[in-house]
Amino acid sequence: MRLDTGNLAGGFSAARARLVLACGLLLLCAAPAAVAQSDADAVTAKRRIEAAFLYKFSTYVDWPDGAFATAEAPIVFGVEGDDLLADELTQTVSTRKVAQRPLVVRKVKKGTLSPGVHVLFAADIDDDWLLAGAAQSQPTLVVTDRQGALSHGSTINFVVVDEHVRFEISLIDADRRDLKLSARLLEVAKNVVREKP
Repeated sequence: MRLDTGNLAGGFSAARARLVLACGLLLLCAAPAAVAQSDADAVTAKRRIEAAFLYKFSTYVDWPDGAFATAEAPIVFGVEGDDLLADELTQTVSTRKVAQRPLVVRKVKKGTLSPGVHVLFAADIDDDWLLAGAAQSQPTLVVTDRQGALSHGSTINFVVVDEHVRFEISLIDADRRDLKLSARLLEVAKNVVREKP
C-alpha cells in the first residue's frame, strides 16, 4: 500500500508545490536548536523541533503493501530512550492524520524493534543494535540522533549544524526496508547517501 502525500499546494503547479514544501521544511531547519537560556529549555526546544520533523517525515514515506494490518490501521511512532520526545510527539500528532490514518505514539523498550512500528526514533542506541535492526529489514523508518548512525542502519539521522536542527538520509537503508521516500524530502536534506562508499 502506498500512502498518498497529497497535493501540498492545493492546485498549484508542481514546481510551486515543491517551493512551498522546501520553504516550510527550511523554516523548520532554520529554527535554532538552542533558543532558551537554560540547558533544560534548550533540550526541550530541540525535542520540540525533532517531534515536528518526525511527524513531517511520516507524510513523505510510502510504506510497502502489508505494512499495515488494515486500511484503517494507524501509523505507529515508537520512541526509544527519550520520554521527553515521546511526550512532545504525542502532543504534535494528537489531532492529525496522514493519508486518513490516525497517528499513535508508543514508548518502546531499549534495544527493541517492535513489529508494527512504522517510524522509530532510537535515542539510546549503539552500533550493534542498529546493525541488528537493519538486518531485520522491517519496513520501519528508523530515525536517530547520533553521529555516524547512517552507516549502521539508520534511515534518517538528525544533525545540528550552526545551532540548527537538520537531517541526513540513507537511501541504502530506505531501500533495504522497502520504504519509498519522497523526492521532496530528499531535496531539503543536508546530506543524502545514495550508495555505499
